[in-house]
Amino acid sequence: MIAASINLWDASNGHALSDYRGHNRNYGFTANLTPRERFGFDLAYNYNDTMQNALICFSDSDMSLPVVANAGSCTTNGYNDTKNPLLTDGRYTNSTHYGMASVMFKPHARVTVLVGYGITSVSGQTPQFDNLQPRGSLQYDYYQPLANVAVDIGHNLTAKAGWNYYQYGEGSFVGPTSPRYFHANNATFSLRWAF
Repeated sequence: MIAASINLWDASNGHALSDYRGHNRNYGFTANLTPRERFGFDLAYNYNDTMQNALICFSDSDMSLPVVANAGSCTTNGYNDTKNPLLTDGRYTNSTHYGMASVMFKPHARVTVLVGYGITSVSGQTPQFDNLQPRGSLQYDYYQPLANVAVDIGHNLTAKAGWNYYQYGEGSFVGPTSPRYFHANNATFSLRWAF
C-alpha cells in the first residue's frame, strides 16, 4: 500500500494595523510493502511548514534583545496603545521533518523480528522577548530507534520483547542554561494469549 497526502492552508486579514498573514502546508507519504509473507517494510515521511505573522505592540526595556533594539513605534504608526509603545513584526515560523522506516522479517516460522528508526527534526523562530526564553519546540531533534521480537510458543501463546530508545535534544542555547537533552531506554516484556 502506498499513500500520499497534501494539506495547504493560507490566510490573511488585509487589515492595515495588524497585517496578519499565515500558512500551514503539510506534505506526506507512507508505504507499506510486504512482498513475501516473511518479509515487509514500512516507510513514512512528513513535512509541515507553518508561518504566521502580524504586527504587534509590546512593552520592554531590555535593549540587548534584537526585537527591542529594532522595534518601531506603535503610537507613531497609528496604534492607540500608550502602555505598549514598541512595534514589531511578530513572525513565527516552524518547519518539521518526520521520517520513519521499519523492517519486519521472520527468520523462523515461529519468530517475528521488527526493527525500525524514526526521527523528527524541527527548526523555527519567533521574536525573543525574554533573555531566558528557550527555543523549546522550535529547534529540536527527536530520535526513536526500536526493536521487537515475538516468538510463538504454541497453545495460542506468543512471548514478546521490545526495546525503544527516545532521545530529545534542542539545538539552541538561550540564557544561563544549556540546551535541554533527554534520553531513555524502555523495555517491555509480554505474553499474549489468543482465543
